[in-house]
Amino acid sequence: MTSKLTPPVNKSSAIAISSQMLLANLLQDAWGVPRPLTKRPMVHTLIPTGIDSLPVELLASVFINGSAFDCPYANSPFLLKPDKGYVPPPVPCTNFALTASHVCRHWRQVALRTHQLWTTIHVREKAHISRAQEYLARCATSHMDILIDTVSLSDHTPGITLYKDELEQIFNIIVPSIKFWRSFHLKVCDNECKGVARQYLSTCGGAHSLVTLQLYHFEQFQDVQHLQETTKTPPVTIFNNDLPRLKNLSLIGVNLPWDRTPFLSELDNLQFALHSEKVRPTYEEWAGILRKCPGMRTLTLHYSGPKEATGVPALAWPTAGDEPGIVLRQLEDLNITDLDPDYLCALVGDLHIPAVTRMSLNLREQDFTPFVDFLLAAAESTSADAPTPATVPHLTAIHVNTPLALSRLQFLAIHGMECEYSKWVALLRALPALRYLDADFSRIPAGYYKAIGLEEVEESTRRKHACKTCPADKPCRSMILPRLEVFKVSGLSGQEILQVLWQRHQNMKAGQTRQERWFIRWSESKRGEDPELDALVDQGFWCPQRSGSAGAQSRVLVEVFDEPEEEDDEEGYEGAEEAEEAPLSAEDEEEDGSLESE
Repeated sequence: MTSKLTPPVNKSSAIAISSQMLLANLLQDAWGVPRPLTKRPMVHTLIPTGIDSLPVELLASVFINGSAFDCPYANSPFLLKPDKGYVPPPVPCTNFALTASHVCRHWRQVALRTHQLWTTIHVREKAHISRAQEYLARCATSHMDILIDTVSLSDHTPGITLYKDELEQIFNIIVPSIKFWRSFHLKVCDNECKGVARQYLSTCGGAHSLVTLQLYHFEQFQDVQHLQETTKTPPVTIFNNDLPRLKNLSLIGVNLPWDRTPFLSELDNLQFALHSEKVRPTYEEWAGILRKCPGMRTLTLHYSGPKEATGVPALAWPTAGDEPGIVLRQLEDLNITDLDPDYLCALVGDLHIPAVTRMSLNLREQDFTPFVDFLLAAAESTSADAPTPATVPHLTAIHVNTPLALSRLQFLAIHGMECEYSKWVALLRALPALRYLDADFSRIPAGYYKAIGLEEVEESTRRKHACKTCPADKPCRSMILPRLEVFKVSGLSGQEILQVLWQRHQNMKAGQTRQERWFIRWSESKRGEDPELDALVDQGFWCPQRSGSAGAQSRVLVEVFDEPEEEDDEEGYEGAEEAEEAPLSAEDEEEDGSLESE
């Protein structure tokens, strides 16, 4: 199984790399001087070595693996994110297919008949509509992945961007092929486009091959009246409630008839984002959705969740003594953004998710000490002293099924959280298995970065569990986050990063050889602003040899990354537009049937 702690690699990456190399050689051969037939040592045998000598099957395999090398779904089944300014990246696989089909006539014949090359249909501009029509014809009956990215009227540029009329045109093109949809992503930014989407999705019928569905509607409301008019319209039934293969669902600012939507079940990946209180499901509906998804592996909540309890019986949440709670035994990945502390404690407190190994927190500028206390209490309940059905017979599994076991976390991303420093340190100490830490210290209180380099002293633990490396009469010492392998850091100066690096080196046990990789936010455009950071990026960090240990110097691998700065904006999230690959050329607009096979 591929580890989730490193960027996911396509299962056919080895084949894809070989295919890329082979394609490069073939391109060089295609554009080079034509080679004559070469006589081989075999008697009476002339073997052609030109570009046309490859069997069609092999060439098609090269094209398929090459186009899949940069799959846009490698990290997530969802292409749209509820972040201000986020735009899905271009699709390299589409460019690959276009390039391959333009090399020579033979390659073009093979490419046009390889249906898998034309299944990615992304429409962001009006010029992409004709390309979508051509791709639909080429992919025939293959399952297809569709993205439609419209803009609001204020951002609409006639003839370039997509708005209401263009959206109607696109739906008229793709709906006849609905039984072949594999993934569908739709972004609308105002009520007019929302009306078009409601009309088509409520009348298009079932999508029996659809595995991933992402619907995005969020806009900047000019006044309260506009907001009320938008939210008062009741949701409609989409796809005739007939999505038998659906596994990944993302609703960003979109609500459904929560109690009348049967496909909200048996999901692997669920994302709720940007839902106002009025359109959220009740707690009973929320619990019903999750209980119908016992095999769920990823849950993402971004300013969303069940309606808060306000004293109305229909909105009541379970009390502390109620059971059984919501059990998601297979949940591995939990992502939380923009929830209030008390709401978050109540929400997570009713979840029993003992298998979680990945967690992401991006929390508002409030005191989340109560939530950290909750996490620490959950960690304490996993200790050896915790009661079990074996020691207390009347307990059932649900009573001792811990909400969240910090000791199992291997990946933690914190892009914003405030709490007391002592609780912050305690949280890090409760993560002995953590291997990947992603922290944005620009949204974490100043000075908290120092805890990453602290040494942990556990005298009480030392007495309970004999430590082979410590004498019995001395406290057991170890570095905080002892198994850390990857640290992705932003919001720190070069001097602060060096300070933590030195601290971790000094607290490293003699003979410890674990090598860490640090990813530091930096770009060439920022060179000269922080000389120490520049030097760290250029030279890396070498740990001097410690006395009493053998071996050469060890190096901390330092790499860089650069991401757009996050902006806090209470008014809404608007996606910036981005041009994708060029529309079809005149050669691409030829009729496929005019090319005869060899």
